[in-house]
Amino acid sequence: MKYLHEQSQAIFDGKGILITGGSSGIGLAAAQFFAQLGGHVLVVGRRSEAISEAARSHEQIMGMVADVSREEDAAAVVKHALDLWGRLDVLVNNAAMIALASLETVTSDQVTSIFQTNVLVITVDGGLELI
Repeated sequence: MKYLHEQSQAIFDGKGILITGGSSGIGLAAAQFFAQLGGHVLVVGRRSEAISEAARSHEQIMGMVADVSREEDAAAVVKHALDLWGRLDVLVNNAAMIALASLETVTSDQVTSIFQTNVLVITVDGGLELI
């Protein structure tokens, strides 16, 4: 296991890592893992206090409040990562959205918003062309 950790550290040390939905749960755990391996991590989410708390959890983690379902926010997140490190090596699209509604009551706007957040986010609409 020690060998695996050393190999992983060599891979991620100094890398620019962006994690959407990084303020709690799996996203936060991933951020802390990458930070422990020497990565420079930017966590992104919509809740300011949760983002601040995540950033305080490790010196290698920085936070940014943004809603990556909005194309302009997603582009701003990628630009911010590039401004910080001049590179973006790893993208973890962990942001997700659900609708607690039945098929009879869910609206097309809700479905579009869910698809935008869960599928398109940064990769399609949000600024990867900046890299």
